Amino acid sequence: MNTQKSRILSMDGGGPLSIISLVLLKRLLKKEPQLLRYVDVFAGNSAGAINALMLASRDLSPGYAQAVLDQLIEFWAEHFIELTANNLVQNLGALAGARPLGQTESLETYLRNYFFQDTPLANIKNVAITTFQLDSDNRSINIPGGPVDSQVRSWMPRVLHNFKYTHPERLRAPLVEHKMAAFSPRATVLDAAMASSAPPIMFPVYKGHLDGAMFANNPAMCALSQVIHFKLNNLEAAESTDVLKNTTILSLGTGQNPMYVETSEAFTPWGYREWLLDLRHPLLVIQALYEANMLTVDFQCINLLGHDRYVRINPPLQRPVEHNTDYSITVAVALDSAKSVTDAQLDSYLARMKASGWFDAPAAQASGLAVDTAVKVATNYPL
Repeated sequence: MNTQKSRILSMDGGGPLSIISLVLLKRLLKKEPQLLRYVDVFAGNSAGAINALMLASRDLSPGYAQAVLDQLIEFWAEHFIELTANNLVQNLGALAGARPLGQTESLETYLRNYFFQDTPLANIKNVAITTFQLDSDNRSINIPGGPVDSQVRSWMPRVLHNFKYTHPERLRAPLVEHKMAAFSPRATVLDAAMASSAPPIMFPVYKGHLDGAMFANNPAMCALSQVIHFKLNNLEAAESTDVLKNTTILSLGTGQNPMYVETSEAFTPWGYREWLLDLRHPLLVIQALYEANMLTVDFQCINLLGHDRYVRINPPLQRPVEHNTDYSITVAVALDSAKSVTDAQLDSYLARMKASGWFDAPAAQASGLAVDTAVKVATNYPL
């Protein structure tokens, strides 16, 4: 039986707060320069999807990994807000509720020119990217609709992935994935990034897709379940417990937001004005839902993997950040929050990763789930 390690790097969404993840990764790399070369699967949502896809498509040897992280930090600190800002007419439309609060046409152009070009998802290392598809019949980013026998036209969460099933003759049964999973080698890396980064109200719907934070702002559990499915169907493990014992997740958050709602009444009669339109806490219910699903994934992953194999780094934000927080302040909070993690804490996280076997198996770029792109893709989905 192949008991090969599976090492997942999972990156939460959070816009400029994702600088926290990137700065912490830089600090970890100073201590373990080869750390990223051992990643088998890069998982991400929204800002985390852009970061994960960038890492999955680049050389991550010590001489280059730091430069990639610096490029991403500069993007979030300096360019993202300029690329997504509305003009005056668009802002008036947003105030009237007729347009989103930002635009992403310029963002797509920037990501294409400077990050991803038109690279197919099949040509990068293994990824699991969350998005929400508004119509399962929509094929605008070249993803399948799921098994025919379970297909009902509807909206649905999707996990875009590029896992290559390299031994179809050894499959236990015809490969059938849940309709949420989308083996999407013909999708582009750019489409995956944009489809995962379209929060409702904030940005336009992208080719029929919304932000994956609708169901998994922390994509760690989605990535873990996809790895289990791959291992079992590719005959690399006999049971799911074998996969769990040999899987480690490094999960990078975008800060624990010190938000809470104090109520003193047995029944608090709030309507949409308090939940959505309060100028002190705009879109409060959306923020609460996003953060709740992150905590739920933590609960699930810790129960399945334990603290030794689910290494979550998510420092408290140094001050609350909401949708109406000034962008420059948000960037400053991200930098301060990343600095609040001590070297001793990082050493502790690395010790847990080492104990789990993160560095035991060969680097993923040479072997593991990240199969060379020259290998013929085998799947039940037509290409």
